Amino acid sequence: MATENFEIFNQSGTWTIIGVIIGFLLVEISAKIKQCEEQKEYKKALIEEVKFNHEQTKDKISTLDQSIAAQQFSVKIFHDK
Repeated sequence: MATENFEIFNQSGTWTIIGVIIGFLLVEISAKIKQCEEQKEYKKALIEEVKFNHEQTKDKISTLDQSIAAQQFSVKIFHDK
C-alpha cells in the first residue's frame, strides 16, 4: 500500500503539475508583494501632497488676512476723512 502511494509521485506528470502550481504561486506572491510596495509609495506621495496643500492653504489664509486688514485700514482712513 505504501508503494502504491509512492508510485503516484514517481510519475513525471505529477511533478510537472506540482512545478506549475509552485511556479504560479511564486509569480502571484511576488506580484502581490510588488503591489503592496507600490501602494506604500503612492500613499507616501499622497501624504506629502496633502502636507504641501495644507502648508499652501495656511499661506493663502495669511495672505487673505493681510489683505482684509489692509482693506479695513484703507476703508477706515477713507471714512475718517
